[in-house]
Amino acid sequence: MTILFVIVLILKSIDHYISIEANVTTVVALIMYFTIENPDLKMLNKLRLAEFQVEKSSKVKLDFLSSMSHEVRTPLNAIVGYGSLIKDADTLSEAKNYAGEIINSSNVLLGMFESIIDMKKIETNKISVKNKYYDFSKEIKELLTILKPKIVNKGLKLNVNINFNNILYGDINIIKMIITHIMDNAIKYTSNGSISFNAEFNDNLLKITITDTGIGIKKENLENIFEMFERGTCKNSNLNGMGLGLTIAKRLTDLLGGRIIISSRVNVGTKVTILIRQKERKNANISSR
Repeated sequence: MTILFVIVLILKSIDHYISIEANVTTVVALIMYFTIENPDLKMLNKLRLAEFQVEKSSKVKLDFLSSMSHEVRTPLNAIVGYGSLIKDADTLSEAKNYAGEIINSSNVLLGMFESIIDMKKIETNKISVKNKYYDFSKEIKELLTILKPKIVNKGLKLNVNINFNNILYGDINIIKMIITHIMDNAIKYTSNGSISFNAEFNDNLLKITITDTGIGIKKENLENIFEMFERGTCKNSNLNGMGLGLTIAKRLTDLLGGRIIISSRVNVGTKVTILIRQKERKNANISSR
């Protein structure tokens, strides 16, 4: 722009009758319009971005409410239905069977609300990493003992292989949350066969592999499987679930700086691999932490 004004001055000095100021002013105005950020345009862009974020947030909330109302209805109806059957049961054995179904449906409902609570904690950054020394084998075997009744009740076999006894340093509570959500998914979508849990530790890398013989995930759904409310193969099935388990597992794994990898084949099963860096305590036992 300075150069343009210099040219104007030179031309005016040559010929006082030349009048090009208006043209130059127009050119300068155009250059300024397209090169200097317009405050009004900047504000409009901010408003559009805010509007988009509000619409996206509203859609997520609507999807959540829709999914929750649909999924919660199934176990609630079961609880009410079996409760009525208990009331009219002719024998104690019959009533006990119905009571068992009520317990199963209640556990499904409890699992849904636990997932919602975990997701809320993640979204509001209320889960922080708290590292400590821990005995991986001991901690995970205790966790699997708690999960085993769900597996046995479905007639499934649980295979466990932990090939190390190292004392590790990291956040075992978050790791257990990740495993719980993955295992719950495996139990939920497996009707026959087995669920296998394998863990190994080499070069400060903890590798956990959970494999099931369930219904699997469609190839085209694997890319979006970690998104909220995504249920892969089971979108139109009668299986209960809000599609939050893998989302939570992925967010928690990211929080630990790890990776989660899924491979699956429909009607064959799913394999979930979790990779997390953990430090190792050399030549020490857990009592000295």
